[in-house]
Amino acid sequence: MLKGVYVQRKQEHAPPIHNLVRLVQLAGIKPDEGRVEKLALISSFNIEARYPDLQRTFRKKCTQEFASESMATIKETL
Repeated sequence: MLKGVYVQRKQEHAPPIHNLVRLVQLAGIKPDEGRVEKLALISSFNIEARYPDLQRTFRKKCTQEFASESMATIKETL
């Protein structure tokens, strides 16, 4: 959705990035600090799950509690 907002605002293709905080900045959106933290959390799932060297560390922190709290944050943010 953020890439769509970027395209609508900038009238150009969105950059090929997965960092949602950076994408919001590039789109000219000024979120509050709480929203920035939530976007950073969501971005961390993509980045940490995507790169093999970070996957082991990411799996270790993905407890049931962590996953439940993170999903609640993601749903709230969307």
